[in-house]
Amino acid sequence: MDNNILEKMFCNGQSDKLNTEQCLTSYYKTQGLNIFKSAELAQSNIVNFVEFINKSITDSQTQNIPYIFSFATKEIVIINNNYFKIKKIHSNLLKMDWRDFKHYSYPNVGI
Repeated sequence: MDNNILEKMFCNGQSDKLNTEQCLTSYYKTQGLNIFKSAELAQSNIVNFVEFINKSITDSQTQNIPYIFSFATKEIVIINNNYFKIKKIHSNLLKMDWRDFKHYSYPNVGI
């Protein structure tokens, strides 16, 4: 599974809960497969997908990093709403100049 594709699919934040099969079908369609092949692959790989998601959730919790999903079963997957917020904060921190960081770190000091 490509996490970049999963991020593109859910970055707009339309829904928190999704049908697992529809989620997988969308994933395969995003990879460029036609709708029939996508649906076929989604049905055959649903158990592997749920195992992958649950392992990734466990790994992310162990490493204390966010993950796109917060819960997954054969019926539904739940999107972690905080994932994209944390990713944006991280991105902004990486782009921040040291002077800006110093300014925000010590707002009451006239440096």
